[in-house]
Amino acid sequence: MEETFQQYKDRVRFLYMYVREAHPNPDTAPCGSTEELGWMHPSANTRTVEERAQRARWLKNDFDLSFPYFIDFMDNRMKSDYLPGGFYAGWVIDCDGTALVYRPWAWATPATGWCGLPLATIIGLEQFLDNYLQSPPPCFRGIENGPYSYVVPAAAHVPGDNDTFWQTDLTIGNPGPELAAVNLFLNRWDEDNSSAQESELTIEGGHAVELLDVIATEFAAEGAAAIRVESDRPLVVAARTSNVADAGSFGQFIRGLDRKRAIGEPATGHLLMLDESERFRTNIGVVNLLDGDVEVEVRVFSGDGSELGVTTVSVAPHGATQLNRVLRRFTEDEVVGARAEVRVLTVQGRVHAYASIVDNATGDPTFVETLHNTHSVDITVAAAAKLAGSNDTEWVTDLLVYNGGAATASMTVSRHDRDQDNSDATSVAASVAPGQTFLVRDALGD
Repeated sequence: MEETFQQYKDRVRFLYMYVREAHPNPDTAPCGSTEELGWMHPSANTRTVEERAQRARWLKNDFDLSFPYFIDFMDNRMKSDYLPGGFYAGWVIDCDGTALVYRPWAWATPATGWCGLPLATIIGLEQFLDNYLQSPPPCFRGIENGPYSYVVPAAAHVPGDNDTFWQTDLTIGNPGPELAAVNLFLNRWDEDNSSAQESELTIEGGHAVELLDVIATEFAAEGAAAIRVESDRPLVVAARTSNVADAGSFGQFIRGLDRKRAIGEPATGHLLMLDESERFRTNIGVVNLLDGDVEVEVRVFSGDGSELGVTTVSVAPHGATQLNRVLRRFTEDEVVGARAEVRVLTVQGRVHAYASIVDNATGDPTFVETLHNTHSVDITVAAAAKLAGSNDTEWVTDLLVYNGGAATASMTVSRHDRDQDNSDATSVAASVAPGQTFLVRDALGD
């Protein structure tokens, strides 16, 4: 681990949490006594934080370890919260707090027989970091100082096809204890919004406000636009753009996208599950966060990894644009399970990108956020279904996995049924070639 730290210390922050010696009795330790393993201090239970800190210092000094330590409480509350299940494991956490990997990284060696634990290797950790560091997200490089800024990239107060009418409801939450001063900006599509229409409001700490049909009520406007939200406090921003009718509504939930997660060169944004077929069509949108024009490249690939084509788009200052039926720019064939890579060509340019997958029969859209890394190892899809719903509906889940690495990825897909013990979850094995996507329609049924 010390060698790994020295190799990556200028790019990755290492923290080691000292809890306790896993097997305080050397006679029953599965890996042998501490003396046999090269540690001369006895491994016994500690009774105070001071004793625990002393043993951590012994370990750090005896093995000449350079990376920083911190000490768990005597009730091991941090270990219980972050490392459940008994294993002394590790996290790889993205610079914005996203947990990429949870694994029992190995301290043991083949000479100790791995102590009977299902340990990953330090080599595996280094391979993961090498892959991740090739294209880290923007937060890795830091962002400029300034107000907290969020964008809802697609909002509307506009009539649509088939007698639909689309409007956006915006909710802004202030999770902190202090009053937040908030400015809303209407960034109209395909326009220079250097002097965007503005609206102001304040939100008390711990409160949220809901702005129904926000374009009409806050700006007395109509049309399609992006909504920029700026504040002196961190916020939680969400919107729903929907068709409103007497019989009900349908639409898409859109989270307010944090400026910290915008795409900027040389990072790549990934849009998955693109579809142009009898059932669906795909639109791709781009929002410019800067005061000047930005050139953006959108490169599209089929599910087997072959490139379908590339297009560039120029977006005006604080502007937004949408490429409708973008896959038709490259082919008249049916395309399912496609993906797009979005790159900013303008130096220091920053954009948000999204895809909207529209059901051709109903007009119901699904919003797809940009993914910044394709390096995650342990991934959970929190909700999937194959069941009948209200009003004669039938719900199914489609699953798509993309391998952005240079080697074939082997994976296990496990089904965790709701309200059940899933210790023996049903699972299937699959593999994905580099640059390809793995798509299953009706994943639970298939």
